[in-house]
Amino acid sequence: MITTLEPCTTRSHDKHPCVSWIKSRRIRKVWIGTLDYNPSISGKGELSLLKEGILIGRFPDDLTRDILMMNREFFTSIELKQPTITSSDLKEERLFFIDLVRDIIGKQAETTLSEELREILNRTIALETDSPNQWCIIGSLLHDVSEPGLSWLAYSIASRIDASFQDAWLERARLECEMNVDQIGWPIYEPIMDDDPTPQKVRSESWFQLAEVESENPIHQLKYATRAMQLGKRDNEIWQLIMNSIQQIENGAGKITSNEKFYLTRLLKTISGMWLFNVEDREKWDRIVETLTKIDG
Repeated sequence: MITTLEPCTTRSHDKHPCVSWIKSRRIRKVWIGTLDYNPSISGKGELSLLKEGILIGRFPDDLTRDILMMNREFFTSIELKQPTITSSDLKEERLFFIDLVRDIIGKQAETTLSEELREILNRTIALETDSPNQWCIIGSLLHDVSEPGLSWLAYSIASRIDASFQDAWLERARLECEMNVDQIGWPIYEPIMDDDPTPQKVRSESWFQLAEVESENPIHQLKYATRAMQLGKRDNEIWQLIMNSIQQIENGAGKITSNEKFYLTRLLKTISGMWLFNVEDREKWDRIVETLTKIDG
């Protein structure tokens, strides 16, 4: 038997686990493409089959990589600890989204969303996935929320909305900031963190907001921006914030001590190291180098 994903050991009450089915069919050998990332299953399916005397084979590395790439949304959802959403949760999600966008949709004279509204939605409820075809406008969620897979998308959108408009996520960022206030070199070096269950990309958005809204000190802004980048925020918003902070420093808005001068140089080098440069980003790269030269001089 050939499976792309490790056979499961648990399923909902009305379904039999894959492992039980395989055992009942007396299959001699099972080829597995990749282990399940779900911590409640990972490795247990393979071990259960081995204990039953069933031989296990693994796919070649190149095929395993293909499986991971083709199913990256699934594996990403596991890594980000997205919760399992039941059918009853779907009803709550539908009511949540209807209430959330009632005022916005009510302002539209036409039945379809305007380009301006689409842009707002794309910026504020960007999904936590690298797949462009997984992007959804709010209208599709309102009308097709029972469609398979949309419950996970709905949760992702809700997480980003929480990160943008509620204080809970910002409090997490503030707490980490307080825990690291005496850490020399933070956040260049490994930060001290509490047990934070918040999805990583939501946390990155929180740090961006902390830098953009709450800090008037350009050096602190760069620290917070660096933390946001470490957690995955790499877009024009974060770049503009970084460049504005650098401009303030050059204009003398931030008074820099000798220790801060050394640290700032390291910080900017860290930022430039995290940024994925291409031909279009050449001007940005030159700007960083110019700033580093002025500070080192």
